[in-house]
Order: sequence, then C-alpha cells, then structure tokens
Amino acid sequence: MTERQQEIVNLIRVNRGKFEYYNQSRLKKLYDSITDEKTIELFEAIPFLLVSNHRDLPGYVDYPEMLTGLQGYRPSSKAMSFIRSRFPSVPLSLPQNGREPFIEMFALMGSGGTIAFNNESDFDFWVCAHVERHDANSVAMFKRKCHAVESWIAERYGTEVHFFLNDIGKVKRNIFDDDSEETLAGSSLGELLKEEFFRSSIVVSGKIPFWWVVPPDADDRIYEDWLQAAAEGGIAGEFVDIGNLYTVVREDFLGAALFQILKSLGNPFKSIMKLGLLERYLHSTSGNPFISNIIKRSVHEGSLETENIDSYIIMFNQVFDYYHFIMNDEIATDLLKTCFYLKVNPQVSAYLKKSVTALPER
Repeated sequence: MTERQQEIVNLIRVNRGKFEYYNQSRLKKLYDSITDEKTIELFEAIPFLLVSNHRDLPGYVDYPEMLTGLQGYRPSSKAMSFIRSRFPSVPLSLPQNGREPFIEMFALMGSGGTIAFNNESDFDFWVCAHVERHDANSVAMFKRKCHAVESWIAERYGTEVHFFLNDIGKVKRNIFDDDSEETLAGSSLGELLKEEFFRSSIVVSGKIPFWWVVPPDADDRIYEDWLQAAAEGGIAGEFVDIGNLYTVVREDFLGAALFQILKSLGNPFKSIMKLGLLERYLHSTSGNPFISNIIKRSVHEGSLETENIDSYIIMFNQVFDYYHFIMNDEIATDLLKTCFYLKVNPQVSAYLKKSVTALPER
C-alpha cells in the first residue's frame, strides 16, 4: 500500500465516524417525531422479523433454505421487549446456520428524520443484498416473507411498510427492485433514484454505503481510487459499494419529469417540488448539484444543523432560490411555498391555544 493510499484509508475511517454520528442524529430525530412508543418498538423489531423465520413469528414461510441474517445486527432492548411480549415462544437468539448474513444493508428511505415526517408517513426500507448470488426460488421465498410482514404490520398496526429488495451489483449499475414503481419509468431514472436514496436514507443496520466516506464532488475516478485504497487497506469489505454519484445525463431528466407528472396524481405537493428540483438540477452549472452532495459536505464538515442536513428544507431552499432569484417567477415561488407547507403539514393551529415560546422544528 502506498503512502497516499494509507492517507486515504485514514480519511475513510474519519469520514465513517462522521457519517455514523450524522446517521444516529437522523435516527434520533425520527424517534422524536413518533408520538407512540409502540411504533418505535415495532420499528426496531422489524429487522428481527426479516432475519428470523420462526413459525410463531409473522412472515413465517415454510422453507428450510430461507435466506436469513443481517450484517452486524443485534436486536435492541426495545426490539427484544417487543418480541418477548408478543411472541414469548420465539427465541431471541438469531439463527446460526453457518452462512454469511444475507442482508448487507437495511436502510429507511424517505421523510423519516426530516421536517416532512408525520404520523401518517409510511416506512420504505431498502433491503440490499447480493441477490444474484442466490437461486431464484430462495429469493422468491424471501420476497414472500417480506410481503407477509408488510401485510401483518398493516393489519395489526395500520402502518404502511414496504420492503424493496435490491441487488447490490444492480444498484451500482443504477438498476433497482423490480417491485418498485420507479422501474415503470425505465432504468434512466436509476441515478436520480440513487440520489434520492443518498439524501434521504437512514441506515438502520448493516454496512454503510462507501459513497459516504468519499469526498464531496468526487467523480468516478476519485471514487475508484478511494475504493482501491480501501481494498489495499483491508477495509473495503466493511462497506457496501452501490456506486458513485457525480452527475446525470441531461436527457434523463425528461423521463424523470414525466414520471413525476404521473406521480402527482397521488401526491401533487411533493411532485411539484420535485419537478422544480429537476429543473434546478438541469440548469445547474456545477459538476455535482445534488442535495445529497450538499448534505455529504455538511456531514464531513460537522455542520449538522437542521437546515444543513434536512433534505426537504434544502430542497425547498434550492428550488425557491432558483425560481425567485434566477427565474424571477413570483407565481412559481408562491406555488412552491404552498406545496411545501401542505406537504410538511406543521399543524400550527394545534399550538395556538398552548403557552409556548416557539414552535417545534416540525
């Protein structure tokens, strides 16, 4: 290993610590936004339901070769309390089958830990694994288990949960879960979906994406140089490599815009903001204009104030500034303010009769 590679390895370790601190702060904000303690217990127990296949647990599938395990996962006290109180016959020890854990990274994607999260928000989880290394039947059985857990949570708790099983090698090539609606718009959306994942995700358990420890604005050559240094230093296996994100082919924005128009039928306020963001990206003059890159720079600099890491606040500020200062479009800025307010839903009226000196962040 060269001297430069050793220097890179040292920086990787430093940046990993910064990401882990940021990730925990996001998780804490998510928990602070959940008013029901039982929902937090359920949230922490979800990984256990996926990595275990006991017949008394929700999601049990009668299949001896069920894919199990999650890298580095240890059930928390809340998760164990949840399982023990509801399924006393289930052992709390994780299955030991002598195989490598199937799931490499388990991450929450979306509004969790941001100003836009509320009690009606759903939970979208990325389940990342080397899917292509396993036979099709085992993967199908695991997907059946995921759907069964989703259904049980919806019926028992009224909470909408989705699991998207993504192959790590395919995600690196910007190809995502066939069950996700984004697939309907074609693979050209891949890089933009990856960007949304980076800016909005919380790693619940498992390895963290290598992208987070590479410097902001890193192009593909720098990314590969750092990955090679990590391999030489023996730490590459501690991360999940789902690829770099630096820029997007401009032609791909058209497909993404059309897709957001279709999605606006179900969620118009968020889609309008995302359409504005796509135009902001399209007309950016910098090499990496993405919100995820802005957040990564803040994380590496230790600037973890809400306005520097909350993807919804940054998205609104970026789009508002674009239409206000560059396009000078008053109608668009008024529309954006309305959409942002309705999407975030701060419920200001709930505080009008209370003696408070300031409104909460959300």
